[in-house]
Order: sequence, then structure tokens, then C-alpha cells
Amino acid sequence: MRNYIIHYDNLTVNDPDFKQRVQDITEFYVYPPDGFKLLRTHRLTQTLRELSNSICNDVEWVFVNSLGHGVDVPDFYYRAIAQCDEQKSPLMAHILHNSERYPYMAEQCFLINLQVYKQVGCPSFELDTLTVDYDLIRSEENIHDNYTPLWVGPKTTQTKVNLQGFGNRVIRAFAKAGHRIINFDNDLRQFKWNLYPNENYDKVQSFFNTGTYGSNLIPDIFKRIQVEKESLDTTTYILNSEPVGYYSRVHKPIDHYIVLAGGFKPALLINKYGYHSDTKITCIDISKAGHEFQNYIREHWDGDLSTYHDLVFKQFDKGQYRLAWRSWNTWESEIESFLSESKLSREQFKQVWEVYRNIPFNHMPMDLLGDVSPLVNLINSDQGKNLYVWFSNAFNMQWTQFILGKQYTNNHLNELLKNFKESKNNITVEHSNQYNVYNYSP
Repeated sequence: MRNYIIHYDNLTVNDPDFKQRVQDITEFYVYPPDGFKLLRTHRLTQTLRELSNSICNDVEWVFVNSLGHGVDVPDFYYRAIAQCDEQKSPLMAHILHNSERYPYMAEQCFLINLQVYKQVGCPSFELDTLTVDYDLIRSEENIHDNYTPLWVGPKTTQTKVNLQGFGNRVIRAFAKAGHRIINFDNDLRQFKWNLYPNENYDKVQSFFNTGTYGSNLIPDIFKRIQVEKESLDTTTYILNSEPVGYYSRVHKPIDHYIVLAGGFKPALLINKYGYHSDTKITCIDISKAGHEFQNYIREHWDGDLSTYHDLVFKQFDKGQYRLAWRSWNTWESEIESFLSESKLSREQFKQVWEVYRNIPFNHMPMDLLGDVSPLVNLINSDQGKNLYVWFSNAFNMQWTQFILGKQYTNNHLNELLKNFKESKNNITVEHSNQYNVYNYSP
């Protein structure tokens, strides 16, 4: 069975640039993990009906995500599905209810079983008004305040009430079929956020323009973005969190690696693409802490992963550094993940690290979103060499998505890549898990 993520465009703001920024941010955070496919729509009910009628037998779950809503961890969808399975519920949503209205759903996101949706007749999600029997019971407990019940379900006693909210008809159809609808609990909510771009247009647009925010009811994500932007110089990435694949078009062996100061990735690249007696490494990171970190672990650590945690946190967890890693996972699972992907045992990695720490290593602190002329001069200082340049996600970070915008950073990257294309070297550039290869023909 397959699952889908649907990006639902429900923006009503008449500002094309704002809408594009919100869409880019949504796509940055909400993307299909393994077992999911992605669709985009502004006609939600029509899309769900078409999906259920065409391939319903092959699709079980659909996660609908409105533009401006973000998810922080890729296993969020699996966790939500597991809760629905455990509680035997075919619909998880932000259920809203008060005594004067029929329960309805916030538009920001919901998870729905497509098989059950088809069985109950594919009811409409959009707002309308219809007087119906009030045939639901709700939990006494709430997620927060007094209008977010843990669940709603069918009951037999009935009174009349108006349907006048998003998802009214769907909730009613599921309940009449005997199903309980559950709310996103607090464990799941901690991994998601919402800009509320229709309601918060002025605040969000101001943040896009200035990178600052006021104190009144702002989305929590703003605080995170500002911390990331303001701590670029003090942040160091201490574990490898990127794919370590093998790209066959790379000219080998590499004469010059130009890298950021991120964890183990420089060492793993050398293991993948090779080196020789004259190979050199240049680190071009913006982070002063990152440069200090690479220097320290190259000098003081022998590659024994059993001692790495204590060494790093004893030396660098002192307040002036921001240590970054995928801390929603366990330390050991992150270690095992990169070893497995690299096809290395712990002892083999130790040998790789020993090679890395003995290759000449130079520093060139640089803001890749600022003046890159020193980098252009560096790649043009030789001819006929094989260069591997690793930018990681320097042009595609959380803060750049919000404050600079995807178009700005893409334009800046493309201007830089023109210099690589004109170089008299063979250059492979890796950025955001993509590759550009420039081959020099004399």
C-alpha cells in the first residue's frame, strides 16, 4: 500500500511573492518520506475524490498539509499513522468544538484513511451551512483550552445544529459510520508548527522582510529561525547527517577537496573518492566554531567512536558553541546510521579518520551568501586538477528560506556555479544532495 502527502493551497492573500515564499517554506519542511508520494492542489475535495476513485485500492493514508504548516521530523507521518492504527481511527485532525457548533477541523493539516473516505461517500471538506442532527459525542478532556477534544464519535440522542465549518461533513460521515475521529496529541504537536499565513499576513510578511518579530502571538518557528541566523558563527555540526552516496561522474582521484566544517563528511568524501600524496583540503565554512571544531578533533581524536561523545561535549559544550545534530534521534542511532550508509565498521572508520587527519588542511572562513571572490580565485589557482566542492545546505537552510527566500539563494548559487563552469579544472559540486559536474577540455 502507498501513502500520499498533499500540499493544499488554501491561501487567500493576494500577494504572489508572499504566496511563493510560503509555498517554498512548506515544501522545504513537508516532503514525502519513503512510502509516500506528493501531490499539490487548491481543490481539496476534488483531488481526494479523484485519488480515491482512481487508485484507492493501492493507497491507504493521505496526509493533507495546508501551505504554511510545517513538520520538523520525517517520521512524523509514521507516528501519526501508528496512533490511528492503535486507536482504530481512520481520521486524525485538529478537531475544534464548542457547544454552539458542530465539531469541525482546522485546515492546517489532517491524516485520513482513503479507503474509509471512499466507503462513506467522499464527503466535501469545504465550508458550507446545513442544518443537521447533532449526532456526536465528544471526550470530556481537551488537548488545550476547552474546544479541542481528544476525540469525537457517534451517539444516539440527537438535536439540531448547523454545519458551518471546514470538515463538518467528513466528521459527520465518519461518525455516522461508527468511527471515532482523534485529535493530534501533544507528542505529535511538538514536531509541527503553523504560520497561519492567511490570518498572520502582516506579521509573517514583516518577518520575511526584516528577520525580526514582535512579542505578540508570533509563530514559534520565528524564534528558531532567528536563533539559527544569529548563531551561524558559533554553530558546529558534530555528526554526519547527510547522505554519503557515490557519484560515478566524479573525476578521481581528487587533488583538492573544498568543504564545509560539518562533522565527519570531509573524511567520508575522501574515503569515497580517493586521495594521493599531494591531495589537500580547504575548509570554507562561515562558522568560526566549525573551524575550531575541525582543528581540535583532527588533532586530539583518533577516530574511536566510543570516546567521541565525551570528547566533544567536554570540550565544546561550554555555552559559546551551538552543537548541532539530529537530536530527536539517539546518539547511538545516528552513529550506526552513518556507518551503515558508509558501509564501514567502527574499526574501518577509525582507519578512514587517520587518513583524513594526516591530509594537509587549510582554512578560508567565508560567507557563501556574501563575497565569494576568494573561493573563485582559489579554484582558478590551478589548472587541470580534479576538485570536489561540498557546500552541504549552505544555500538551502531554514533561515535562508524565511529571510532571503529560495529564489535569492538559488540565483546566488547559480552565479557562483558559472565560475566553476568557466574554470580550467574538473570540478564536482555537491549541494543539498544534488551534483553539478564541470569537465575541462583543453
